[in-house]
Amino acid sequence: MLLDQLLRGIILPVPDLSWVTDGINCSLSELRCSSVHLHGLGVTDLAPGTLLMAHGLSATCDGRWSYNLAWPHDVINVPAGSGGLTAIGGAARLELALTPTAALSTPLLCSNCTCDATVESVQFTGGLSAALINHFEDTLRTHMQRLLDERACAELSK
Repeated sequence: MLLDQLLRGIILPVPDLSWVTDGINCSLSELRCSSVHLHGLGVTDLAPGTLLMAHGLSATCDGRWSYNLAWPHDVINVPAGSGGLTAIGGAARLELALTPTAALSTPLLCSNCTCDATVESVQFTGGLSAALINHFEDTLRTHMQRLLDERACAELSK
C-alpha cells in the first residue's frame, strides 16, 4: 500500500507522560514511535473545514520509564526504578475536525477529536524493577490506553 510506504521511515516523537497512582510517581519519557502503519485514511468536506478519519493506525514505540514512591520526607533509599520499554499499539480509530484559522501560529484548529487507542503489548527492561512491573502488564496496558485516549486529542488540539 502506498500509504504504508510513505509512513515507513517516519519516526514520531511522543510527549512525555507522568502520573501518580497509589502514591507512586510514574513517568514515560523519550518516547519515539516507528514502524507506523495506517490501514485507511478518509477525508470528508465539512465546510469550512475537513473531517480527517484514520483507521487501523499502528506503531512500535520505544522509550524510558521511571517510578519513585511519593514520600513526604527526605529519605535516601526511597523505592525507585527506571529502564527502557517497548510498546506495540495504535488507534483503531482516530477522527478529528480541522478548520482553517487566520492565526499564523495555529493555521488549523483541531476539534471534535476521538481516539480509540490500543496497546497490544508492553515490555519493560531495566533489572528487578522491570521484571516485577512486567507481571502487571495487563493493568499497565489498560492505564496506558486510557492516557492515550485522553492525551492524543489534547496534543492534536494544541
